[in-house]
Amino acid sequence: MLIPLLQSFLLILLISCSSEFDNTSNVVKIDDSYFFQKEKYNISFFSCDQPQNQLANIRSTTDYQHFIEISTIDSQELDIEGCTRDTFALNELTPKEGNPFANEFLIDISECKTNVDIFNINEVFAEFLNLTADLSTFVWHGVSDLDNDNFYWVNLFKNNEHRNEVLNAWTSDRNSGLIAKQLKSVGYCSIPKLYYFP
Repeated sequence: MLIPLLQSFLLILLISCSSEFDNTSNVVKIDDSYFFQKEKYNISFFSCDQPQNQLANIRSTTDYQHFIEISTIDSQELDIEGCTRDTFALNELTPKEGNPFANEFLIDISECKTNVDIFNINEVFAEFLNLTADLSTFVWHGVSDLDNDNFYWVNLFKNNEHRNEVLNAWTSDRNSGLIAKQLKSVGYCSIPKLYYFP
């Protein structure tokens, strides 16, 4: 008899106590579904005065004057006479399944200077990525680490036709002014240099 009475008392106590406390929980929303999957690519980009044959194992443009070496780990230092080399770590902004450099691509590289005090890549480009997320044409975007307020902005397109299609979609989109304004708030970039790697 004592046990059922004690169980009833505990049940009443639990019910009355639970109503005094709010059942609140904090929900943290991660807007970036690929937050933990973004890659960092080490880029070595060579521009040569004349065609080079000694870089046969490195991807090149059809004129053999521009070469790109891409890896997810630091690669060896390679210097070629008659060629200038730029190296930088490229942070992936718009991940896609697989290696974005695996097939043919047109790379669009701009040298930029930031005008923000704190250059947190995920925060600085979040609005740009939100504005362009609904556009039907996919473009891979990457940005280098900051070096004395300078950085590289890189876009990968399938080819020149794809680039024209994307630029037309951006300029005809109702958010085109917002896209331009958001990018301008991050920094100022040079006219992009285009290189096609078949």
